[in-house]
Amino acid sequence: MANNLLKNGKIIYPNKLILKKNFNIGLIGSGKIAEEYAKVISSFGHKIKVIISQSKNYNAKKLAKKYKSNIYSNIKQAQVNEINAWIVCVEWSKLDIYINFFLKTRIPVLIEKGAPISSLKILNYIKKYKKNSNLSFAYNRNYFDYIPYLLNTLNKKKINYIEMKIYDLINDIIKKKGRKITRYLKYYITSHWISLIYKLISLTNYKFSKIKKEKLTNNKKFNIEKISIILIKGKNKILLNIINFPNGLKNHTCKFYFNKFLIELSPFERILLYKSIKKKKFNNNFIYIPQIDKFEVSKKYKPGFRFMYYDFIKNIYSKERFSLAIKLKDLYKIYRICEKFS
Repeated sequence: MANNLLKNGKIIYPNKLILKKNFNIGLIGSGKIAEEYAKVISSFGHKIKVIISQSKNYNAKKLAKKYKSNIYSNIKQAQVNEINAWIVCVEWSKLDIYINFFLKTRIPVLIEKGAPISSLKILNYIKKYKKNSNLSFAYNRNYFDYIPYLLNTLNKKKINYIEMKIYDLINDIIKKKGRKITRYLKYYITSHWISLIYKLISLTNYKFSKIKKEKLTNNKKFNIEKISIILIKGKNKILLNIINFPNGLKNHTCKFYFNKFLIELSPFERILLYKSIKKKKFNNNFIYIPQIDKFEVSKKYKPGFRFMYYDFIKNIYSKERFSLAIKLKDLYKIYRICEKFS
């Protein structure tokens, strides 16, 4: 399937995703992300049985009316026995409340990314709740349309070097979310990008080995840091560099270097395939023009959401699972890498 991914300038996978119809979903939260989930849920013919919204605000009532859902101010009021799975998409500061709640149950739950908890706290959760496989975390970039193709290429071709550059607009996030978020930024936003490279590397059977941190500037207002990670698979060793440019005015990028081939994600919603270079004469000078194939992810739904939801639900009634899901043990490892940054 991955070989047929790219055709006529379009990404054609995954389109035909089929799930059982009779599924009742509980949606916790009623903001913009809840609306995106609601579109995906209904696209599979599934029922949003209940919506949990503390304030029962206008948006919650609007969602409940549109999808014929019951609305409650807290989960204890809802008839949880009727719910097959839950999706948690509340504001970032409340995510840990629901992680703690659902760890005490066996109910399948998909929890939005960016929970403000340390890797140490996650490790304590893992030790305390041995059976924690009911939790999945919604890192939707792991499910972008091109991921099967990218994984197929990473497994077949010899990787020479990987470089990721992160340009999060930290000041804008703090302005929007408040200063309270400052100490949690590495979890709230940096983990988005680390989760993708972590999962891709893990699924190509490379092991994370030596991790080295280096400050590239001494300017507190423009603190550029680099994390260098040695990746090992058998006798093969490759270098992964992750460079963090806070408030940098560029798209995030990730480049995979092969022999005579380069894959670039920039922004992450677009994959660029550098296949060759053409030499052309211009004003008595030669210029070199890369030959690039470009592919954009589908925007019909929020990118990655439909494939992610499909994988989440499929795992509830089938042993078949696409292995891009982020579980609690994965989150621990991702946060450990994020914590290397200041």
